[in-house]
Amino acid sequence: MSTPRELKLIQQALGDIAAFTDVIPHHQEDKLKVGSPEDFLYMLATFCFDLSRRMEYLWMATKRFADQGSPALDRRVLKDNRAINAPKTWKERARIAHDIMLRLDREIAKEHAKALSKAAKR
Repeated sequence: MSTPRELKLIQQALGDIAAFTDVIPHHQEDKLKVGSPEDFLYMLATFCFDLSRRMEYLWMATKRFADQGSPALDRRVLKDNRAINAPKTWKERARIAHDIMLRLDREIAKEHAKALSKAAKR
């Protein structure tokens, strides 16, 4: 059972996460009809950089709990990080990141969908 202090830290972490999970670069326009190919590339870069920024915020919000993580998952994260960062070119890094993304999707998609469906029925 959590102590009042631990519960407060958990609530604060969840509140911090809630603060940065909704506001995205908006601009109410058709994203598939953005000006030139260069504008489209910059739009995609903006979204990627913004997602990266949010991941940094996620770390900031949850770092107090980092020592409570699963060692097995931590090892997987380190292995994937090394694999993505090892190649010399962005094209190679992209291919590896893509393959890891698909591997993880195959691994968790069904379980996640089942859990989501179960939670929605509560």
